Amino acid sequence: MVGGFVLLLAACGSGLDGTYADTNGMMSVEFDSDKAYVTTPFATIEAEVETKDDKVILRHEQGNIVLTRGEDDTLESPMGSLKKKKS
Repeated sequence: MVGGFVLLLAACGSGLDGTYADTNGMMSVEFDSDKAYVTTPFATIEAEVETKDDKVILRHEQGNIVLTRGEDDTLESPMGSLKKKKS
């Protein structure tokens, strides 16, 4: 990940779209087709997305991040809950 974080991302046929963000503005993930763009205060990286059951795996050369889909349009990450932003 960027800035000492281990990053993860990407979504092939994940069924995810739009942007998910935490409440304090430290991390967001934008899903676009088979890619995910993870933004932190330090940088934005592009990752590939893989899904398996309720897991969304963001794959990046610096490391992977595993997100878990919640029932209420959220993604749980190692850094906290990400909520889908309304358009």
